[in-house]
Amino acid sequence: MTQPERIEKLLVLLTIAFCWAHKIGEWRHVQKAIKIKKHGRKGVSFFRYGLELLRDAALNGCQFIHHSFSDILGFLCISRVICAAE
Repeated sequence: MTQPERIEKLLVLLTIAFCWAHKIGEWRHVQKAIKIKKHGRKGVSFFRYGLELLRDAALNGCQFIHHSFSDILGFLCISRVICAAE
């Protein structure tokens, strides 16, 4: 490891992206429930469900999804997270 601070920044970015996708997946599940398979588990994880919405929003320019990208970006509001933690 020649530049540990760059690795640290990358890990922080990946952590934020994971949390963002998971939170959007939870929100999307409330809007449209994830199908339950025959064995009783969800068809996809909250992370995957949110990641699919983020991918579609980024690649399709929100043409085929019912939510605007600004709504999705609203989940990144840092002040809301800080206020909720207090």
